[in-house]
Amino acid sequence: MADLSLRHVNKKYSSNTSAVKDFSIDIEDEEFVVLVGPSGCGKTTLLRMIAGLEDLTDGEIYIDGRRVNQLSAKDRDIAMVFQNYALYPHMTVYDNMGFALKLKNLKKKDINRKIEEAAKILGIEHLMDRRPAALSGGEKQRVALGRAIVREPKIFLMDEPLANLDVQLRGQMRIEITKLHKTLKSTMIYVTHDQIEAMTMGDRIVVMKDGEVQQIDTPENIYNHPANLFVAGFIGSPQMNILEGTVHQQNNIAVVRLIDGTELAIEADMAEILLDKGYNDKNIYAGIRPEHLNAVVKSSPDKKMTYISGEVEVIENTGADVYLHLKKCGIKMIAKISKIAEIELEDQVNIAVNPSDIHFFDEETGEAIIKL
Repeated sequence: MADLSLRHVNKKYSSNTSAVKDFSIDIEDEEFVVLVGPSGCGKTTLLRMIAGLEDLTDGEIYIDGRRVNQLSAKDRDIAMVFQNYALYPHMTVYDNMGFALKLKNLKKKDINRKIEEAAKILGIEHLMDRRPAALSGGEKQRVALGRAIVREPKIFLMDEPLANLDVQLRGQMRIEITKLHKTLKSTMIYVTHDQIEAMTMGDRIVVMKDGEVQQIDTPENIYNHPANLFVAGFIGSPQMNILEGTVHQQNNIAVVRLIDGTELAIEADMAEILLDKGYNDKNIYAGIRPEHLNAVVKSSPDKKMTYISGEVEVIENTGADVYLHLKKCGIKMIAKISKIAEIELEDQVNIAVNPSDIHFFDEETGEAIIKL
């Protein structure tokens, strides 16, 4: 396998529209990196540039320390799996998987060995004589993966390979691709707009927006320490609740005062950072994930907690969890609780929040205000 380095990669089209802006990353050998972001953010364009299917406007791409800008796609030793499986309809599974190997003039026994090994890994040995029309969506996807595996490439590129599958099958294939990565010990770059796929599959995640990198980090760090408002809202399902408020210091204690007068307590070390950075009497955004709004309070308040009240507009009961859609400060909020607890529509509820679970963002830049 191989490591991959992208250095200040840019892509502009004739209309002067920038699809990718100053993208840089170093990907280690055997690493699984996921590119995630909304449609049109430049993920697929970036993948195609790595594969050699798109020319760079500026920047450099290195594979195993070798600059490959000048190399054609066929000379980069990269295998790409697309959203549309692109199988040859008139060929059997065996022939589809072995087509690229035949073009390389490999011996018949070597082709058989590679196909058999890949088919065993993917569990499709019994499909060798079938044509694509006789396969399910999941089987077609496995064949497409097998066609990439037999080539034994330096790097695997996957462009939303699960997008055409139903929800249950997508869940199964997420697991299969993760297992495949561990089995092959390969370098993989995976494109998706599904943040659940990103969180569950990648060693690292690259969050993109409008062609620019917003954050590169492990799934855990991106979830717990989002770099800005966009990442905070994009990663997490349902997305993070964002409330606007003003920092106030009173009696050596700092709070965030919301529009309706609610005061959110700030833990001591975070309060010190906010005050040291000059946020006293300034507006900021406070972010709270729905799963951290999980305790509906009817008894005496806990002095270690802060409280948010809101009117219940919608109750979604999924069985294991209940999502309360609340109206607060003129905006919509979501709380994720474990039980309905006799809550009804239009009830005014109080929900406990641990101050350590609140994220803070600069109002002007949207950047996270983080602990040092």
